[in-house]
Amino acid sequence: MIEIFDKSKFKEHKQLLEPDVRRKITQSNIRFLNAFENSKLQYSDLDLAKSKASRIKYSVLHELDKHLIEFETNFVQHGGKVVWTQNEEEAIQEILAIVERKKAKSIIKSNALILDEIHLDTHLKNYEVEVKETDLGYYAQANTKGNKSFHPTFSGLHFSKDDYTNLFHEKFKTSLNNTPTEILKSFRKQVRDENAKADIAISSANFLIADVGAISISENEGNQLLAAAFCKTQIIVIGIEKMLGSLKDLNLFISLYATHSYGQKLTAYNTILFGPSLENELDGPEEVIVVLVDNGRTNLLGKIEQRKALSCIDCGACYNVCPVYETIGGSSYGSSYAGPIGSIISPYLSDFSAHNHLSYTSSLCGRCTEICPVNININNLLLFNRNEAIIKKQTSVWERLLMKGWSYSMSNRGFVDKFSAKYKNWIIRRLIKKIWGEYSSIPIIKEKSFKQLWEEKNSLK
Repeated sequence: MIEIFDKSKFKEHKQLLEPDVRRKITQSNIRFLNAFENSKLQYSDLDLAKSKASRIKYSVLHELDKHLIEFETNFVQHGGKVVWTQNEEEAIQEILAIVERKKAKSIIKSNALILDEIHLDTHLKNYEVEVKETDLGYYAQANTKGNKSFHPTFSGLHFSKDDYTNLFHEKFKTSLNNTPTEILKSFRKQVRDENAKADIAISSANFLIADVGAISISENEGNQLLAAAFCKTQIIVIGIEKMLGSLKDLNLFISLYATHSYGQKLTAYNTILFGPSLENELDGPEEVIVVLVDNGRTNLLGKIEQRKALSCIDCGACYNVCPVYETIGGSSYGSSYAGPIGSIISPYLSDFSAHNHLSYTSSLCGRCTEICPVNININNLLLFNRNEAIIKKQTSVWERLLMKGWSYSMSNRGFVDKFSAKYKNWIIRRLIKKIWGEYSSIPIIKEKSFKQLWEEKNSLK
């Protein structure tokens, strides 16, 4: 059979094809959707709220350079520091320079896909520094051989209660009969102990607020808030697109984020960090450093249509309704950003040719577009990415030949009619039997085409 799709690029992991893992992801998605349906009732007009958020993000992205400078100016006035980095290498270089300057021996991390994007864990392994995860899902991933979910909010969605019970029994000798509450209490104690002795906390944030020079963090576990209270040095690594122009817009966005991330009216902990602690404050970091990461985002910003993807608030709602993500999980995407939105942005954050196949990891059902809190037309942007690959001639040779052949055939009906139905059916079976005929019947070409029948009926020959 002729293959027109380069499957070697698509990283299938055996674990994510196992029914048990797919079942866990499905159950997590069902729980989210049930909670989401209840949470969205708080809005008198959810569509209006989403439209307003979309317009705000559009305006911010249109003047992103202005807002970034405004944020830096105001944040520095509060005593904070801002570092600009163009790519992964510069971001890592700046972070490691801080680690060396502080002579840090212990670092705590919070869950953030951007830390996966710059491969922070890999680079920290080369240093004699202890790195601890403070997010339950990330902790489980770091201490098991399983694949990552690459989900922005449910990092442990592919772990069951039994998985956590067995892990904590192995690590902390806890009872195998522990309830979920007891497991969380055990982990909370571990996190508090790590916070108390850590030299540096590295995390991300949900939004940067330009007009007041502040950082907004929304979470349920409270690990980032604890890190801000205990650690003397806090590093916030964040993409340049996570910007809001005004503090007055935050109320809308943290509400939409909570609803579309967890199915809640509001997350348990919402923190606005203006910079280092003041002289009369008992808790808080002595130094707060924001590392702004571009890493291809300006390339995406330059695309008239696809730039809309930068409005994403990392809620993960599109992951939860995507049938492809539910089937294959996050690791199969081969990128730090999975799901429908990840399929759009990943090619621009790295090598386009290495990730352009992700534009086809979608059924184009439109559920991702329907649920998006900032009205990103995700399935439409996937089509623009496919077109981009064609313009750059990054499709496979077989695909280009097939499309040329199809175009010529459909434009020259007489040429197609020269071949027998038997030959046409043989060609179709060769092309689509494996990718289509396995699950549904292959269309059968009749001996005479509609054109031939019409000509015979109307005596046109």
